[in-house]
Amino acid sequence: MKIQGLISDDITPLVDKQLQRLRREANLSDEDFDKLLSEEGEDIFAVLEEESADFLAAKFTLDEFRRQVQIANKNSQKILEQNEDFFQLYLAYVHTAHIVYENFLEKMGKPKEVDQKVVTHLLFYGNLCRMADQIGLQLSHGHPDAALRLWRSFYEHAVVAVLLMKTNLDDLDNRFRKATTRENKRAVESFTKRHQELKFPPLDDAIIQKAQQEYAETEEEYSKKFFSKNNAWAAPYINGNASFNDVEEATGMSRYRPFYIWSSSKVHPTYKGLSEFRDSTGATVLSFVTRQQIDRTSLIDPAQLTLNVFHVVNDYFLDLYAGHEYTINLLLFRKIYDRFGIVISEKGLDNKKSGVAEEEE
Repeated sequence: MKIQGLISDDITPLVDKQLQRLRREANLSDEDFDKLLSEEGEDIFAVLEEESADFLAAKFTLDEFRRQVQIANKNSQKILEQNEDFFQLYLAYVHTAHIVYENFLEKMGKPKEVDQKVVTHLLFYGNLCRMADQIGLQLSHGHPDAALRLWRSFYEHAVVAVLLMKTNLDDLDNRFRKATTRENKRAVESFTKRHQELKFPPLDDAIIQKAQQEYAETEEEYSKKFFSKNNAWAAPYINGNASFNDVEEATGMSRYRPFYIWSSSKVHPTYKGLSEFRDSTGATVLSFVTRQQIDRTSLIDPAQLTLNVFHVVNDYFLDLYAGHEYTINLLLFRKIYDRFGIVISEKGLDNKKSGVAEEEE
């Protein structure tokens, strides 16, 4: 299938018009001009195509950019207006986690004076706050599929965070941090192999040697099996073969695996993930693929999964660090989550408008 006019129906008429202009400027007859095209046509058309592309690119003005932004913002505003209760409670939970993080930072003292294990836990908690914000932002812009992709990463971070907090062992924290040497070595080797193809300068030898030395030292400290799998650093503290599934089992979070598998179809190039843009009959609608989704039901799963998993993390984090305030703090989070559960229930849906946003308004 060949389709003309994919960017503009003006392209062919524009090139024809430019050809006629060239013929007149050269003062050539149609016959002589056809001869010229047969001899120099490739070079002539290259120039004309460049001019045509410049002409079309010039149409994408600042005003056009503003118009496109206005369309997206109007759709986002519609999503927020129709789902104020939903976003209020979702962000209330996430904002409360931000408060916990900021208060922790304020009261912990200098990071260098704090146990490294505590710093790792705090880094996980702060990153989960950040990703929960990003998930909410994607939902408010009508991109629940992007929110699910982020949730998959959020979930992986949460599972590892829970493992580290649940065990709360210096050795496991050290093993987790030392696993970074594998990442560094792979990054250095991959770049070194391809920097010429990328037309980038090579890495300094000292950077390469440092990555290789740290990897070798870690391997000597723990054994070659330490780098055999992504989660092999956790092997002594979990059952199984150190797969992510094993980490899930060790943390008691494997109940979320069906949703992890579902979200993976949004991350990997599968037909299932590509075609999940459907109308009320269940049929895939190609025009829906690039539009913002404004239906409330599409917002629910990413948000609910985020808060549910975040609550598991809060349970362990607050148990470690909130002292005698653990119960009341976790109860506050639970109260917000329970209210969120009401607004996403069948009663809370209350016949909210569903569908996809218009391309123009």
